Amino acid sequence: MDVAIDGLVVVDEHGTVVYCNEGAAELLGVTLPNFIGAQFPYPYCLTADDSEIEQCGPGVRVLQARARPLAWDGGDGRVISIHDVTRYRVAATSLETAVADQRLAVAAAVHELRSPLAAIAITAESLKGSLRAEDRPTRQAMLDRIIAESKLLATLLRELQLSFRTAIDASPHRAVDLATLLTSGFATRPQWIRGLELACPAALSVRGDAARTWAIVSTCVDNAFRHGAPPVRVTCRQRGDRTEITVSDSGSGPAPELVPYLFEPLTSGRRSPSPLEDGGMGLAIARALARRAGGDCWYAPRPGEPSRFMISLPTGLPPDRQEE
Repeated sequence: MDVAIDGLVVVDEHGTVVYCNEGAAELLGVTLPNFIGAQFPYPYCLTADDSEIEQCGPGVRVLQARARPLAWDGGDGRVISIHDVTRYRVAATSLETAVADQRLAVAAAVHELRSPLAAIAITAESLKGSLRAEDRPTRQAMLDRIIAESKLLATLLRELQLSFRTAIDASPHRAVDLATLLTSGFATRPQWIRGLELACPAALSVRGDAARTWAIVSTCVDNAFRHGAPPVRVTCRQRGDRTEITVSDSGSGPAPELVPYLFEPLTSGRRSPSPLEDGGMGLAIARALARRAGGDCWYAPRPGEPSRFMISLPTGLPPDRQEE
């Protein structure tokens, strides 16, 4: 039996080890011949056909144990084959993470698409009712907005397409210029310009992905405009190794009974009578993306600012430490 590639252990009817090959001894971290005659240390493996053994140490190792009945002259027991399945578990976990990242990216993109689609529909309806010659400047302004929103939709669709080709790591080690990202991003939202106040130091950066960072911030800003009152203030600062982004508005804040549900999917941001009425995915997406990037997003009211949300992200690395 010692020529077997996998670890093999034979126990008698009392769970006492009567045979163990070198492969099993190495996998289980035991020494021969001391293991012979000892009780098998994982008794639950003796009562199940298939089970797993998780070993903790410098790194976690996962073993698969398969137990089958075995009879021999003078007794009976079970033979247990042992396989190291750690790399398969790691691959499965990585795949689950990648799938979750894709779902978040799609949900964020769908959420982002709502605003330009609504703007196009409203502008087109207004344009249809403006047919007089003296209304030509108004029509031109409406057409300009339709063109701008259409370009924004094209950009969002490209980002959605790109999300299906991204690596498993949701936050690559790159410094994102936060002031440039927010200034250029807000410029694509003309409906926000008059009611938005941005305060962001020029040298401030975050570590991660520009598209995901924009999705986090813009989702919180969109939530403020939808459910709060202008002006909406976006303030950025560095605190140690974190970059903090505050999004606040001049509204009264969410109803107390909704606060526990703010970051749950399909929950309205303000004063709906039911947590599921007029709900959405915005804040849930923002928090999930922030946590994937090594940060967080939370509701942070304070006296005089009942409608205030915080985003914390890792500060950007200096250029000589960025990864390719």
